[in-house]
Parts: sequence; C-alpha cells; structure tokens
Amino acid sequence: MTHLMGETSGKHVLLVGLRLPDETEESAVSNLSSYLEAKKRQVRAFRATCMLFKPAGNRLLRVIYDNRPLGANADLDAAATDLVPLEEMERAVPKPIGTPRVAANRVSAVLM
Repeated sequence: MTHLMGETSGKHVLLVGLRLPDETEESAVSNLSSYLEAKKRQVRAFRATCMLFKPAGNRLLRVIYDNRPLGANADLDAAATDLVPLEEMERAVPKPIGTPRVAANRVSAVLM
C-alpha cells in the first residue's frame, strides 16, 4: 500500500505499508528504504513512513521514517523517474470494517 495524504500543516506525507516479502527482514528494509526515499522524492512529500509487517500481517516488524529535506540529488531524481507515477497507481477501496454495536448506539443517541 502506498498512500499520499495531507497533514495539518498542509504538507504531504507519504505512507507505505506492506507484508514482508519472500526475503530476509534486513534485505526488505534495505530495498524499502530505497523505495521510500525515491517515492518521497517523486511525489515531493515532506515526510515519509514505511511500515513492514510479518507475512500474516498480524505483527509490525519495522518502521522506517524519513523527514529529511528533499534538496538537490540527481541520483534520487533518476530513481524517482523509474517509479510508477502516483496518478497511474491502482486505487484500492478498503473493505468496510463494520461498526461496533456500542459506537452505533452512541451515534443514534447523538442524532436523536
């Protein structure tokens, strides 16, 4: 999952999350760090975060965080042009989670 969103300051934040692929955790972290840096560059995000989960998706293994200023960097510019542009990436609609009964009752009470 790669998601670009705004924060309260009006700047863009890049959020990436995925399950550990068929490689070691250290190798995945190295590859994801490079991807995160290039994608942050491509979308001109102010900061970027990547969350790496176990294959089952039930345990967070690592968080990679990058809030370094973008600055000039020809190598990163080249790496960013190799990525799929954000506007061409497939959009996935998340499945509804469902509303807990207690929360639904509170909403009903507030609306009455």
